[in-house]
Amino acid sequence: MNVQTFFKAASDCLYTKRVNLVMFVAVLSLVAMPSIVTAGTDVNNFQPVTNEMLLSAQGNSESWLMYGRDYRSWRYS
Repeated sequence: MNVQTFFKAASDCLYTKRVNLVMFVAVLSLVAMPSIVTAGTDVNNFQPVTNEMLLSAQGNSESWLMYGRDYRSWRYS
């Protein structure tokens, strides 16, 4: 086995390991995704957001019903 063949084989091996690692991380993240998305949500007690809730969101500091909490679009700081 000459040097070029050795380095080509080593390079191919490292490339294969890198591709396998990327595929493993991608699959692992897809498997973990549903638990991340549903964490903290109680599906059994779902209550749809009404217009009245959105209009009175300024007085309710417990709920963030939309991006920016209410129609004033305030941010947390």
